[in-house]
Amino acid sequence: MSQELTAAIDLIQASGGTVRFKRQSVELWGQSFENLRALAADPRCEIGYHTLIARLRGGADLEAATKRRELPPACRPVTCWGEEFPSVRALSLDPRCHVKYEAILRKIKTGLSADEAVVDSRVRKPITSIEQAIVS
Repeated sequence: MSQELTAAIDLIQASGGTVRFKRQSVELWGQSFENLRALAADPRCEIGYHTLIARLRGGADLEAATKRRELPPACRPVTCWGEEFPSVRALSLDPRCHVKYEAILRKIKTGLSADEAVVDSRVRKPITSIEQAIVS
């Protein structure tokens, strides 16, 4: 900013006024938007205005900033036993599931399906007749 503009802003703010700068128009998808708020209101923009501003301040490309990011595996809906669960947490709370949440999530992140992830993979040795006699 020039010194004159800085001095004018300081004078306005010292007298209790507010300084707002008009944003430049934005062009995306072959269309011109008067500002970022108008862009965020467009149905093709998958995110809200404040998220758009935060992403642009973070250095994101304008078109990439308007896209919804993929949900992390823990937040995605999961299908297991032919049923749809809203998340891995909900799946781990089902009484049929005998595997902890963290283990299911780790297995899904490695590429296993939810049906494979809920199978308890610990190796169990067969109970011997002596152990059976002790338990009985």
